[in-house]
Amino acid sequence: MTTSPVALVKVGGDVVDDVEHLAGLADNIVALQAAGFDVVIVHGGGPQVTALQQQLGQTAVKVAGQRVTSKDDLFAVTACLAGVVNVTLCAALVKAGVSAFGCHGASAGIIGAKKRAPLEVRGHGVVDYGEVGDIDDVDTKPLRALLSAGCVPVIATLGIDRAAGRVLNINGDTAAAAVAQAMSASLVLLVTAVGGVFRDRHDPSTRLAQLTAAEARGLIDTGVIVDGMIPKVEEALGLLSTSSRRGADTTAIVSARTAGAFAAVAAGDASHGTRFVVG
Repeated sequence: MTTSPVALVKVGGDVVDDVEHLAGLADNIVALQAAGFDVVIVHGGGPQVTALQQQLGQTAVKVAGQRVTSKDDLFAVTACLAGVVNVTLCAALVKAGVSAFGCHGASAGIIGAKKRAPLEVRGHGVVDYGEVGDIDDVDTKPLRALLSAGCVPVIATLGIDRAAGRVLNINGDTAAAAVAQAMSASLVLLVTAVGGVFRDRHDPSTRLAQLTAAEARGLIDTGVIVDGMIPKVEEALGLLSTSSRRGADTTAIVSARTAGAFAAVAAGDASHGTRFVVG
């Protein structure tokens, strides 16, 4: 059984759709492994799912940055996440020399979940998210076996109600946080094409190199952090190590475009992305 520190890398669909970012991601994973980390990848595929929904005549609906998933929508979700996106990501990693092993949360029942009950969402009333799951637990045994075999698990964000055999859509950031906690990951990187939090996302000079929990929540309240970035930031904050709970040593949002960026963030370099700290 491996005893190396675990790095959880969450990859957004916007990264997979960009050739430059995808190649950079693979190179950064190689560098993380060279730095001594066991790497587990969790990926979403929002843009790909939305594109397929449009082709199928479906309308993508999101509330508070999370996708409402009807039974018809679930077809698009599973086809994209466990199919096209997972295979594309694995192929790029294998090309770079990474032993990527594609799977999903229903594989060996890795991500156990139950259908989410309708809930109150601020500003939206009571929302029924449909075929969306809330995570019960993560079975780490298959993941640790893959790591011991020298593989990098590449997990599509589906879950399964094991008793019912029911596949559910899981928010990518939520799944990444759950897997990171279950694996006791010391490094958590949320990889996006944007690559950090910016006061003005169109102005690279406004990048915020570091945010406390209070500062991040203030930016959500004032509308600087919006849409799909909200769940990313909220999950990142939930993973912070505190005096009362063991969490990740480093949690950050970062871009894959720059070679060596992941290892640099792990080493404390503040020139890449946005790092979250207790405060």
